[in-house]
Amino acid sequence: PEIRAGLDRAATMAESSRDIWRLPTPDMSNRFIELSIEHAVADTDTTILRGAVHDVTEHERRSRQVDAERQFFDQAIDSLDDLFYVVGVDGRINQWNSRVSTVTGYSETELKGMDATEMFPEGQRQKISEAITEAVSTGQSTVQADLLSADGKRIPCEFSGSPITDSDGEVTQVVGIGRDLRRRRERER
Repeated sequence: PEIRAGLDRAATMAESSRDIWRLPTPDMSNRFIELSIEHAVADTDTTILRGAVHDVTEHERRSRQVDAERQFFDQAIDSLDDLFYVVGVDGRINQWNSRVSTVTGYSETELKGMDATEMFPEGQRQKISEAITEAVSTGQSTVQADLLSADGKRIPCEFSGSPITDSDGEVTQVVGIGRDLRRRRERER
């Protein structure tokens, strides 16, 4: 029915149609085809449609595999009790797990592109900036600082970071974990 609707749109409204369809095969496997249809000629008696079919099975399978891997990665990162983050070498927050929003109270929109030092009290921002620089230059950094929540609460944490490089070996980001120290400090007391 969906293919028929695309054909009808192309025939009656002179619209082009382009979609990817799953095509079951006799051996019970699936192929994926990209079907493009466009209105070519119309007169009072005849409408001619022009189209092309491309087998995009491998591309579609790779795309679905990448999507599944991304979904798995996101679920794995979100299942951590710790804060997971990725910051650029400029200190801007690029990625984070759901725990960051939960603990800090910052929305996804507020976190996107925020300077990581803004999440710390004034007196600790330089220490955080230096820790990012250290992770980039030495390959590892660990720092203890108070995370500042959106409502102004201070949360003692330990942050560890390591560099991420691009295909040329240039450090582009720092990935890390932030561990809430409140429970550990309670146990130590």
